[in-house]
Amino acid sequence: MLAAFGLALCFSSQGEAQEPASPAERGEQTEQPPLGMVDPPIRIEIVEDQAAVDARLRAADISGEREQAGLVAQEAINRATQRIVKISEWQNKATWFGACLVAATILLMIQANRAAVAAAKEAKRAADISEEAFRRWERPYLFPKVLETHQLNNAQGLTPGIRFTLANYGKTPAITDQIFFELVPISKLRFQGGTPTIADDAKIMQWYEIVPVDGELNNSLFAPFEGGNPGNETLVLHCHILYRDPSRSATYTHHFTLHRLGNQPFRLAYSQHETHSPRYATQGGG
Repeated sequence: MLAAFGLALCFSSQGEAQEPASPAERGEQTEQPPLGMVDPPIRIEIVEDQAAVDARLRAADISGEREQAGLVAQEAINRATQRIVKISEWQNKATWFGACLVAATILLMIQANRAAVAAAKEAKRAADISEEAFRRWERPYLFPKVLETHQLNNAQGLTPGIRFTLANYGKTPAITDQIFFELVPISKLRFQGGTPTIADDAKIMQWYEIVPVDGELNNSLFAPFEGGNPGNETLVLHCHILYRDPSRSATYTHHFTLHRLGNQPFRLAYSQHETHSPRYATQGGG
């Protein structure tokens, strides 16, 4: 390989030595060819093969179509992306709006439930008031009515005492169940918790009778005075009446006292009405 490289170097050096000098270097004038003797340039026109031209044009068209299709596809993708973004925004708004509607619906339901509960309470209260009004205004009211006194100041052949009856001043007939009464001096009247109480030996009567509205008992009651001549001492007719209305909706008690001061007529001094449950009202006879 070194030998070949040396031979090549030798031949190249010989060629350079044998190359003649150019006319300019020799100082000679070059001879110019006369005008009109120069060969004109030859025009060469390269004609492509029609199939190759068609293939190239078709490739160019396909490339353009692909590029155009890519642009159209990209634009469609951009529009679709924008629509997706807008739809997402509207979905978020719709979600918030739906959440607000749900919250508002829940609040309205709570308010409606509260209103329903309040209405039910008011309806019950109105019914209670109506029932209470009926019991107060449409119920029977029995009050005592003194008919006559029997020689309370001077007992001569008569048992001292008073004769009385019960009158119905209510708007419903009354059915009497039990009547407790006693006629005692005020000094012997017993109290329990500030309320007069009937003595253990008080007169007890089972008395079943219907007292009509604005009517009285068919038979009057007589309360004897067991203490002899009371003189001017204040006397007390103490009664406890248990009665009910015909529908047995309730049972009532009337606890009252009639006082006579000296020789004056008996007057109502204490009166207390009580209303019991209907269950208790069914215990009476008659």
